[in-house]
Amino acid sequence: MTPDVVSCVEIEKLMKPSVYLMELKQSLLLDGIVHLLGLPTKSTISKCMRKELHMTKKKIHQIPAESKRDENVELRDNFLDIIANLEPRTLHWFDKSSVIKTTSNRKYGNSPIGNPAYELQC
Repeated sequence: MTPDVVSCVEIEKLMKPSVYLMELKQSLLLDGIVHLLGLPTKSTISKCMRKELHMTKKKIHQIPAESKRDENVELRDNFLDIIANLEPRTLHWFDKSSVIKTTSNRKYGNSPIGNPAYELQC
């Protein structure tokens, strides 16, 4: 693992944390960082990420792409500016604990035999 390989692995993992080690190997080869004979193994890359780069496996939290759009950022900033000037004791916050939100994070569902289980996302 040369310093070029280590820095390339670090950049790839920081840009896309979910990239597989096989994809890392392919990008090292296609980008011309290493030759086919000097290609590090998956275990070598994994050890390098743990020991040299101090990276561990974690659950990925996804951020919706629309939250980064300029108009949405502007709306959020305007809301925060308005709310910052209000008296905190006059604010009323409502929780969504009684609202059933259908998400796609459920792995199993019920359906008639022979039919797939579909779930509409609200």
